[in-house]
Amino acid sequence: YQWVKNGNDLLNETNQTLSIAPPDGDFQVYVVSSDGCPSISTPYFAILDIDELDLSKAVLFPNPSTDQFTLKTEENIEKVRAYNELGMELELRMINQGNYSTLGWPAGIYFVNVETDNRIFQLKLCVK
Repeated sequence: YQWVKNGNDLLNETNQTLSIAPPDGDFQVYVVSSDGCPSISTPYFAILDIDELDLSKAVLFPNPSTDQFTLKTEENIEKVRAYNELGMELELRMINQGNYSTLGWPAGIYFVNVETDNRIFQLKLCVK
């Protein structure tokens, strides 16, 4: 096993499990089988410190959604990422400022992580 964070090997992290500490990032693990065949896991994005959200400062609608949603916040948005219930990142396409497409996503619950200049927060989105 070799654990990787943001594309870089983590020194001395060669066990089957990994204890994650801040800061957040994309984590993967390389495994080489006994016959020498290598494989790598799907990236998993871990957010380790999510601020409590004042709902008056951020809005995600419509929720539930069918093919798109709008995200409004008083803060400057740096990045928006979406994850399914298994923690796998989904393709999130911005239609225009503040509007994002969910076309092709199966019905379910998703987590929308919003990175601003000052913090990271998470909103829950239901797609029908």
